Amino acid sequence: MANRDKLSDHVCRLAVYAVLIIPSVNESKKDPTGLRGKAGITGELKAHIKALALKDAEIGKACNSISPVVIKSVEWNLKNPTERDLYEACLAHWEISRFNSQIFDSLCVGLGDHHPASERDWYIPFIAAMCAMKEHEYRSKLGLPEVLTEETGESFAALHCSSFLNTVLNGARQPYVEWEESRSPRNA
Repeated sequence: MANRDKLSDHVCRLAVYAVLIIPSVNESKKDPTGLRGKAGITGELKAHIKALALKDAEIGKACNSISPVVIKSVEWNLKNPTERDLYEACLAHWEISRFNSQIFDSLCVGLGDHHPASERDWYIPFIAAMCAMKEHEYRSKLGLPEVLTEETGESFAALHCSSFLNTVLNGARQPYVEWEESRSPRNA
């Protein structure tokens, strides 16, 4: 459970930044996260990164929390960061959180805390759910249309995504399987 706690922390941090670095389909065919197109994850938020930095304290502080020692090739104007400054800071935060979460996921595998069938394992769906929830939150702050409910057809899709975190932290033996089962109509 201590490993799950650390993994969850890094996945939640990863989600804060992942949805902001995904380019729109019109901008690039490549998606560094591999998440664009999953339910609730559009790639549309990158274009709003500056506006979001004004509305979200964590994003607003992103440039100030990356040490120049960590990223020597980037020079940021920390008093008035540009969209590019914010994007680069978010990219750096995402990379660090992704690296850390992969370490704890590897420990999950070593500890036997994974599903034997990779398509039923919980790590990647957990990341997608946390990112969908974060995009939902950001879209609300920005006054952008809500997409998660529309894409999934579920009235409480964001709440369901957030419940994945509880499923993981409450010690479910197979978090993804149990989380998916909680969506089924028989449990509604």
